[in-house]
Amino acid sequence: MGKEWDEIRLKMMMQRHEHMIELMRLSAISTTLQYKHITSVEKLKFIEELTEIPKRKTKS
Repeated sequence: MGKEWDEIRLKMMMQRHEHMIELMRLSAISTTLQYKHITSVEKLKFIEELTEIPKRKTKS
């Protein structure tokens, strides 16, 4: 049972770490947008570029 709990704790720690990284990234995006004098459309494009999830290549 100890090994199972260790694995669960490790997964939880990794998830927490990933969430912290995502929050820092979003905070950086927010800060960047506050200091950029650009239009709303440009801001949306900027956010889309920064938050775009890389698409996996599928074999045809």
